[in-house]
Amino acid sequence: MVKVPKIDLPVTVPDNMPHLSTIKVWLHFFQFLCGFIALWTVVPVISAENKFYGGSQAGPNWTLFVAIFTIWIPPLLIYFPWTYHRKNKFKRIGKFALKPRTNLIFTAFCSLTWASAGIAMAVHANNPDNCNIDSERAKSDSDYESAWPAQCNSAKAAAGFSWITCFLCLGTLICSVIIFWNEKQLIHKNLREHEQNKQETLAEQEEGHATLMVEHDQEEEEHAKYQVATAGATDVAPTQHTDYYQHHPQQTPTLPSHYPPMGPTPTPPIHQQQQQYPSYPIEATTSTMPMSTTQHY
Repeated sequence: MVKVPKIDLPVTVPDNMPHLSTIKVWLHFFQFLCGFIALWTVVPVISAENKFYGGSQAGPNWTLFVAIFTIWIPPLLIYFPWTYHRKNKFKRIGKFALKPRTNLIFTAFCSLTWASAGIAMAVHANNPDNCNIDSERAKSDSDYESAWPAQCNSAKAAAGFSWITCFLCLGTLICSVIIFWNEKQLIHKNLREHEQNKQETLAEQEEGHATLMVEHDQEEEEHAKYQVATAGATDVAPTQHTDYYQHHPQQTPTLPSHYPPMGPTPTPPIHQQQQQYPSYPIEATTSTMPMSTTQHY
């Protein structure tokens, strides 16, 4: 049994489609291959028409333009994201090519252009004038008789590979739509969860605030009750205690015999209250310092 290598890209896929990224990568690979074959088969048609008729028709020219213009899209959507994911190179191009919107736009463009190329080549290949041999031209040019049927077969092959490439592009477009839709669903889900978490956080904050307000009101009510109780207690008259000394009169203590008798302290005479100081003679103090002489200048 041949084991198909798993080549996936770092994109978000639905849970029921875990291999969607790998399928998309292989579709891009076959799209590049079929587009290159269509390019390789349409070139002989244009060459033969230019050689024998001096110009090519619109169908092969448009197919050649589509093949050249879209041949670089599959490598852009495969190689650069894979290199960015595995080797951390081409960061800017890799991030650009990883976006689901980018894949959606490029795959839709490829689908439309290759569908138009398939229609153009199918009309060209089914035209009898593009496959029948002109006898007069065959007589004048010996290469015409063998080259013209070959270009007719090449035109039919180019038409077939153009349609195959178109269907491959449609396959990658479907994968891109699924990935794009899944990403949008995840984004909306994350936004809803974020909004829900935000509402829950606000509700918890409001509940906590309400709890604090209730506790504050309870504390104020208890404080008011305490103040009322305290005011009632202070309004009650204090209990009248019976004086101990009314029932137990204090007796006058008896002093010892060597203590002087108690009574009013005698006041000494006024002349005895004045302190006597010794008298000193007052001598006239004569200034011995010479008098200052006034100096005249």
